[in-house]
Amino acid sequence: MPQPDLPQVRPEDLARRLDRGERVQLLDVRAPERVAQGRVSFGPALAFRAMPSSRMYQLPSLEPLDLDPHSPVAVICGHGNSSRQATRYLRAQGFEAYSVTGGMAAWEAVYLPRRLSPTAALEHVIQLDRVGKGALSYVLVSDGDALVVDPGRQLEPYETLLRDVGATPAAVVDTHAHADYLSGGRAAAARPPLR
Repeated sequence: MPQPDLPQVRPEDLARRLDRGERVQLLDVRAPERVAQGRVSFGPALAFRAMPSSRMYQLPSLEPLDLDPHSPVAVICGHGNSSRQATRYLRAQGFEAYSVTGGMAAWEAVYLPRRLSPTAALEHVIQLDRVGKGALSYVLVSDGDALVVDPGRQLEPYETLLRDVGATPAAVVDTHAHADYLSGGRAAAARPPLR
């Protein structure tokens, strides 16, 4: 008999909730050394917990996780595989659990757009926060022409944003050398204009 679809949460939706200040319980089921290399640490309302799934399955009770049984739990792993199994396990224990699709690999590619106050010369000032890396970039639009500042290497979020605001990319600039991520500046400058 087929199982119903496992409840999941997209990393973009998780980022939006955290950005709005919603309380989110997040359980990272990766090995401690993986968690030490990078984890979700976005938003003041994040209730972060970490325990490898293999250890969690051996617990006599889930009390050591310190999860609120009356609040949803987002479960994350490296690529979304182990979190699905852990989500099933937590649901069997009575928790409202959701697997984060794509895991940390997907989380690190989330770009969260924030519209900032326009100015007399700029009808759109949009900050793109790559939440998994803590890297900020900007799209500034004047008279339909856009300047993209410090783009990350994933260009799709910028192209989508430009289409949404009806702007054409006019220039790309990197304000500094990026030690924390690869710039998409050269690739963006080499792309043909959006239609």
